[in-house]
Amino acid sequence: MIIEFSKKQDGSIVLRCVRDDGTATYTRGNSANSHFFVWHDLTHYAIETVLDLHFAFYGIVALGWDFDDFGSPWRKGRFRPEWGSDPLLGETLAGMFDAERAGTLTVTAEFANNSLAEAVDSKESVIELTEAQIEAIRARRDELFQRWRGLPVGETLALLFPL
Repeated sequence: MIIEFSKKQDGSIVLRCVRDDGTATYTRGNSANSHFFVWHDLTHYAIETVLDLHFAFYGIVALGWDFDDFGSPWRKGRFRPEWGSDPLLGETLAGMFDAERAGTLTVTAEFANNSLAEAVDSKESVIELTEAQIEAIRARRDELFQRWRGLPVGETLALLFPL
């Protein structure tokens, strides 16, 4: 799947995902909130590619979900059991890294592992992150942020999401 983040002349941001079968989904934002989601969605990409999460946000989009399918009223139902904890792990980690970007938290492997275990309502985390993985996520995220900041208006940042 190809993920495209576009800076439009009118100040809006378009996120478009073109699946391997040629179908696509997109969302366009004009508000300050849409600018938050650029950072959040780039962070998702960093997390999901570093950790090889196949069924977190972008993996689910690659399977055919549209952006409107996430959240209430859950048009396609809730996440499927065969996806395991990937959706929850991806969103929980993205939230942690959003808080880090806001300056309210520093993500460490210990904090992440404890939070993930709590999020999946388990005594043990379904994934045991290392400091090296946290640093790899942070490095990929920061590289993506730099690319986005340097992208001229009217241009598109295209990323390959491998399944």
